[in-house]
Amino acid sequence: MPVTPPTPTKTIKPYRPRKPADQLSPRSVGTYGVWERKKAAGMCPTCSSGVPLPELAHLRWPLCEKCYFGRLARSRLGGSDKGPAIKRKLEDQSYRCAYSGIQLVLGSNATLDHILPVSSHPELRNDLDNIEWVDKHVNEMKWSMTPDEFRDLLVGILGHRWGLRVR
Repeated sequence: MPVTPPTPTKTIKPYRPRKPADQLSPRSVGTYGVWERKKAAGMCPTCSSGVPLPELAHLRWPLCEKCYFGRLARSRLGGSDKGPAIKRKLEDQSYRCAYSGIQLVLGSNATLDHILPVSSHPELRNDLDNIEWVDKHVNEMKWSMTPDEFRDLLVGILGHRWGLRVR
């Protein structure tokens, strides 16, 4: 006698795409609608007091300078109170990549890099002296290398591919 599978007790609803904020009922709008209204009014959706940075206008939720640096500091250094310090670092570097000298643009190619990688130096994860601003492509290449390891890799590439000798 064939075995029949048990019938599911819960019915699965078909996927319905989310409606735009202006078509939602006031009760279902929640945070999404509030953020949309703040964005439309030209305010930072997080703090409502700042004006979003022009460089971040292309992002879904453009943030003001304080919120941008605060969020970045919280995710990379463990505390939003370090936001002003990482902004000063970017200004001290004249908005230039520490390795290549490429012009850095917030929200586009500017990334924070741990000079000594967290994978091998976890005690330096939240150390401001272990942070520098780097172009995102350079940061992806460097990955978890120390500056000396990264230099050696670049010298090897230049020597092998183009026959260049670098001191």
